[in-house]
Amino acid sequence: RSLTMTCYTCDETDECNPPTNCSYGTIKSTCSCGCDDRCASGPGEWCGGFVDWGGTCAEGLECKKEEVVNQWNRWEADGKCVAKAPPPIIHPGTCPPSHKECTDALKGLSIHIPQICSDDAECRFYSKCCFDKCLDHHTCKPTLDIALPFEMPFDGK
Repeated sequence: RSLTMTCYTCDETDECNPPTNCSYGTIKSTCSCGCDDRCASGPGEWCGGFVDWGGTCAEGLECKKEEVVNQWNRWEADGKCVAKAPPPIIHPGTCPPSHKECTDALKGLSIHIPQICSDDAECRFYSKCCFDKCLDHHTCKPTLDIALPFEMPFDGK
């Protein structure tokens, strides 16, 4: 199955009337010859569909499409415009090695309750969100391969 799309052509006699009163600005259509600008879709508005006939999201937004079932559905699926997710925060360093054995203390039965996390942003700067095989979920763990910017006194002074 192949898809072909034919765009109309513009010539000097075509009258180009760009849209006005677009709350989220204008965008070029997939078939852009200079005469087919259209209003961008805003937050919560429809987008996507075959060659984005359902709309194209404004700058800073992305089209969150409904569940994609197959390769054709991926191109034809409709969605709604949502704010782009910020890039993930990744702290320096690497996760410490996993424990070789899971003792009761490592399984969370100790006094220390580790902080559950889904990414580094939920951990202190000198920690990373690492998978703990003994607890079977991600927790904040101190990194072992970066230097702290200060020394901590251990003599209580």
